[in-house]
Amino acid sequence: MKTLIEFLADEQGQDMTEYIAILGAVVAVAAIVIIAFRNRLQALWQNAISNMR
Repeated sequence: MKTLIEFLADEQGQDMTEYIAILGAVVAVAAIVIIAFRNRLQALWQNAISNMR
């Protein structure tokens, strides 16, 4: 029982888990934004390419 309590109290590795969760949320939001604004982003990209020529 003491080992279980020590295991649950141990916070080692917690920061990495939080960073992974935040990174996952950022990736999910970025994917949603890209999908939602895909036509505008494509037009913006095409305009940028044509202006470089």
